[in-house]
Amino acid sequence: MIGGGTSNYVFNTVQSSTVSGGNDNDIQNTVNNSTIGGGNSNLVSNQVTGSTISGGVNNDIVNFINNSTIAGGSINQITNTVDYAAIGGGYLNLVNNNVFNSTIAGGKSNNISVEVS
Repeated sequence: MIGGGTSNYVFNTVQSSTVSGGNDNDIQNTVNNSTIGGGNSNLVSNQVTGSTISGGVNNDIVNFINNSTIAGGSINQITNTVDYAAIGGGYLNLVNNNVFNSTIAGGKSNNISVEVS
C-alpha cells in the first residue's frame, strides 16, 4: 500500500507492507509486514520481514533481514542476514553479515559486521 508522496513503489510480490509518504521510496522483492514511513530514496528489498525505515534519505534494509529498523539519517544500511538490528540515525552507518541483536544509536561511519572468510 502507498499512503502518499510521489514516485513511491511497492512491488506486487510484497505482502502487508506500506510506504506512507515521501519520495522515490521502494518496497520490493518478497517483503512482508514492513514499512517505509517517509523520506527520500529509501529501500526495503529481498527477503525482508517485519522491518521499518521511518524516514531519512538513501537508507536501505536489504537481503534476508528480520525485525530491524532504521529510524532516519542518511546512507545507513542493514544488509546480508541480520535479525533484530537498529540504526537510530546518523550518516554512513552499517550493520552487515550475520549480525544479530545489535544497535548503532547514531553518529557517522559506524560498522557492526562479521567477517566472512
